[in-house]
Amino acid sequence: MIANGTQAVYAKQMASQPPALQSSPQSGLTAYGTPASGGLLWGMDFTPEGPRDATPASPRVEGAFRWLHFSLADNGTRQWIAQDSDLSPAIREALLGSDTYQSSTVEGETLACVLQDLQRDFDVRHADRIGTVHVALTPDLLITARLHPLGFADVLRRRFAERPRINGAPDALALLVGSIVENQTALVETLSAQVQQAEDAVLAGHAPPSSRELLETRRRLALVHRMVDGMNRVFQRLEDDEDLPQDMEPVIARLTQRLQGLDEDVASIQAQVRLLRDELELASNQRINRNLYILSVMTVLLMPATLVTGFFGMNTGDLPFVHAHGTWIAGAVALGASAATWLFLRRRDFV
Repeated sequence: MIANGTQAVYAKQMASQPPALQSSPQSGLTAYGTPASGGLLWGMDFTPEGPRDATPASPRVEGAFRWLHFSLADNGTRQWIAQDSDLSPAIREALLGSDTYQSSTVEGETLACVLQDLQRDFDVRHADRIGTVHVALTPDLLITARLHPLGFADVLRRRFAERPRINGAPDALALLVGSIVENQTALVETLSAQVQQAEDAVLAGHAPPSSRELLETRRRLALVHRMVDGMNRVFQRLEDDEDLPQDMEPVIARLTQRLQGLDEDVASIQAQVRLLRDELELASNQRINRNLYILSVMTVLLMPATLVTGFFGMNTGDLPFVHAHGTWIAGAVALGASAATWLFLRRRDFV
């Protein structure tokens, strides 16, 4: 029963992969987490004829760029990376480290990065948790490893279905980072649409968003801003790194410009949210002031009438109007006092 359950879970995981990433008898891609795969989630060789499935143990195709994607939750991943003699200790440490902040390391022709993206749940594309992908890039190999599922995998799945060509490390880095940026851009566009709908509702006088909804939008925008700004700083530092290979400089510059543009979009939406919050606070203050104004006017108008009724309510002798129709006369005096107060307020432009 346990073995059948494991096979069922693995079959479900592999079914969610694109056709180019699903295992086949010819690919040598064995069950998730087995020693043969080393915790491999998927692997591909980008040959001139098109992408092919690959594993760490499969023979290299001449002129093909290899991409291996691992799960750090599997001990086989750590064993394989720790035993890989082609990677320096610093690069292996960057792949296996527990750092959650974004960083980069250049050693010879190898580039190692820790980048952030939103985690991916089974039924939620953009979870509100940040995860990291650890990257090691050589001229002919890209190794990516993550602990939790991340949203950029959905974008990669769609791009791999288009059978892209990767001719070297710059193309691989552009595809990886471009997928991360596209995933975050989708969330930014969703949040922007929500803010615009809320703004239209406020301007049209419809039901405005609640403070809790605005706070949630601000929180998610701040989350994206921290990720994009951190990634932007990583690539800006890479631009200034003298050890960066020359063929990587153009793609790093393009990615930096793209990240700056996305960060500016996030900042613009954050400013829009602040303006919307100020509008809601202003409208709320106007409603409160209007209610206080009405209560104040009613209080002033009732004060003379209260004074008259209090006077006639005294239990003393010689009260006026104790004869017949005295109540009507006292009532008329009270109303006359309120009317006189109203005319006085009108003349003074209080109402």
